[in-house]
Amino acid sequence: WRELLSRKDEVPTDKTVVVYCDTGLLSSKAHFALSVAGFENVRVLFGGYLKWQEK
Repeated sequence: WRELLSRKDEVPTDKTVVVYCDTGLLSSKAHFALSVAGFENVRVLFGGYLKWQEK
């Protein structure tokens, strides 16, 4: 997530962006960072990839 803001020009603004990690902790930080940067199209996969994979 730390590298994300330096690469924010690569994040699409015309599509919904879903950020995720194994547990949801780092993706929540990424969501916050992008939100502060003005992105409104960002969603978090709550519980992370591992929780999603259980379903």
